Amino acid sequence: MATRRKFAVPAARSGQWAIWGACEFALFAVLLLAIRFGVLGQAFRFVHAFRFVLLAAALSLVAALAGWLGARLLWLAFTAGTLAGLLAMLVYSRKEAGGWEDLIGILAFMELAAIGFAVGLVAELAAWLLRRRRRAGGG
Repeated sequence: MATRRKFAVPAARSGQWAIWGACEFALFAVLLLAIRFGVLGQAFRFVHAFRFVLLAAALSLVAALAGWLGARLLWLAFTAGTLAGLLAMLVYSRKEAGGWEDLIGILAFMELAAIGFAVGLVAELAAWLLRRRRRAGGG
């Protein structure tokens, strides 16, 4: 009987973070391009597609680097914020009101990704303070 592998987030400084980063890059790039050119029906322009791929690369690099450095809560919050931002961009951009929706969609996406990053930083700081307090024997 084969043993089941448990799903687990890689440890700090693990080489698996490169694989996770590549998977996040692929996911973010596909979602960004699908929203822009598939769902919204925008005309494909290589320049815009390349910029969205660069954005996906930057986002996945930040997330994977945070995880590789051991900030797994930051990785989780930032990834969740980015995915929530992509969903918000999709929702706002699909509304047919006056032409500003694509701009509002990308701003909502960036805002939610930044909020995810900030929440992750606060969570990492809180976890660090708790670990420090326990080591000092304070509780």
